[in-house]
Amino acid sequence: MGTDERLMGCVMNVISHRTGLNDNSNLLKAGVDSINFIRIVVALEEEFGIEIPDDAIVLDNFSSIARIRSLVLSYSEGAAG
Repeated sequence: MGTDERLMGCVMNVISHRTGLNDNSNLLKAGVDSINFIRIVVALEEEFGIEIPDDAIVLDNFSSIARIRSLVLSYSEGAAG
């Protein structure tokens, strides 16, 4: 399974009740709350073997799936290097 599928799996496992989301959907406007954002962080850290530092856990980094992907890739590349 590729990075995109793994990432979407993490997000959708937490917010499976939300439908019609795409890469640029605003997750806050879609009704995702702060508890679900933390659940997404935990799922991503476990799935990708990364640690997202506290100062990176800001709503702007989790405002859309595209932003989450950028964040995960930046920490995945850092962990690999």
